[in-house]
Amino acid sequence: MKLNLLTLMLATLAISCGEDKEDTAAETDVEIEDSDTDTEDTETEDTDTEDTETEDTDTEDTDTEDTETEDTETEDTDTEDPLADAQCDAGYANCTEQDFANNDFTGSTQPVSINMVGMQPYAPKCVTVKVGQTVRIGATGGHPFSVSCAEDSVMDSQDGSTSEVEFTFSTPGYYNYRCGVPSHNSMVGNIKVLP
Repeated sequence: MKLNLLTLMLATLAISCGEDKEDTAAETDVEIEDSDTDTEDTETEDTDTEDTETEDTDTEDTDTEDTETEDTETEDTDTEDPLADAQCDAGYANCTEQDFANNDFTGSTQPVSINMVGMQPYAPKCVTVKVGQTVRIGATGGHPFSVSCAEDSVMDSQDGSTSEVEFTFSTPGYYNYRCGVPSHNSMVGNIKVLP
């Protein structure tokens, strides 16, 4: 009905302007067809929107995967450090986890030897062993062995020794030691004992 009214108005306008009524009607039909085409394009855009919604669903799947990854990371965090309750200093003698890893003797079946080097850190200064292993540390009259901190009393009987000392560890943790001469500050070492 609106279309007929529009056609009538255009025809009236065409007559007043001196144009032919048929030309105006033909132009109107073309315009109507163009409008139909535009509507079809809009419907196609709606279909594209539906595709986008599918992509959003895929994103939700990815989010679920991320949650699963977070759960795995949480499980890793829940794994306790077996030395978390250690009394002595893990960083004594400036030892890092990498230093302990570089001198990991947990697979050794022989006693582990740590050399005393005058006015230098013990060599190696950061050592990793496990419960049940034996460690030997050099000492002399000029550089006696001294305990700085120990997880148990295993080192107590040899504190102040002026000859090589030997320990078999039964308690996990860190064992910090040094030269007994107070001015020999650089002569330090640290033993990490794993369960």
